Amino acid sequence: MDSAKQRCYVAYDVSKATLMVAAPKGMPQGSLDNTQGAVDKQLQALIEHANRVNETLWLVCEATGGYQRTLEACAAKAGVPISVVPPAWIFHAKRSWGKLAKTDPLDAACILRYAQQENPDATPYDPGRYDFQELVSSRVLLVRERAKLQRRGQTLTIAAAKQALACAEAALEEQIAALDAEIASGLKERAKADVRLDAIRPLEGVGPGLLAVLHAYLPELGKVGRKQIASLAGVAPQARDSGKLQGRRYVYGGKRVVRTALYAACICFLRKSSPHRARYDELRARNKSHRTAIIAMAHALIIRINAVARQALEETKGIATA
Repeated sequence: MDSAKQRCYVAYDVSKATLMVAAPKGMPQGSLDNTQGAVDKQLQALIEHANRVNETLWLVCEATGGYQRTLEACAAKAGVPISVVPPAWIFHAKRSWGKLAKTDPLDAACILRYAQQENPDATPYDPGRYDFQELVSSRVLLVRERAKLQRRGQTLTIAAAKQALACAEAALEEQIAALDAEIASGLKERAKADVRLDAIRPLEGVGPGLLAVLHAYLPELGKVGRKQIASLAGVAPQARDSGKLQGRRYVYGGKRVVRTALYAACICFLRKSSPHRARYDELRARNKSHRTAIIAMAHALIIRINAVARQALEETKGIATA
């Protein structure tokens, strides 16, 4: 469809209550409510216009913490492709164009300009993954709060304060256990449609926590190359070279929650003998820092996971076409 027709981009700046629309001349623009009814009505008008000019209607917006889900659902129902791009991409593009102001119409216009220049890929709509992501993100939040309570409890001397924090920690433990059960059930159900889950589950270092995070936040797993997956996971050292200067490499960008889960898995490697622990000891013997060694382990782990996931997808594709 996209190869036969030119894309007709329509950009949305998404907020909780409203959507600011930027589109080519002659198409509906302006603000509308961020509700299913309002979006459906406007989409029909946009589709009719795109059909008249023989173009493919293509929506684009930023990821806004879930507020774009109504737009995604309506686009999927109407059969219209949509690209959900990271806000950082739009922010840096906007700065490169000399746009320093912050208004909804300006942001929507910058999203439209970015789409017209970069032609972003369509974002697959998977409401089940969004729901699963909410479970995982809630668990991550509760685990972080439990760690805060544990650290604070170690410094308290008043019995009443210690008791209060102990009760709060016990309540968090109960809620975390409930979420663990929901996540385990969700993974079991999702594995019926995603062969990657059963393929990577037996790998050393892939526990329930890492498996859930990878499935929730890294849908590209097995679908991209080793360099791309390492960059998406935030464990790819980025070059800092200029002329004759070869700067020190740092890891940044990517998905922080995935990087954190990979680090946690690698810390577990240090508690037992394994090839991963041998790799850590080798790097430390070469005077590499603890952090550098952990990053190298995380880098190797995600590449291994990606390779196994890709093989599972290829085997499934081969069976389907046989």
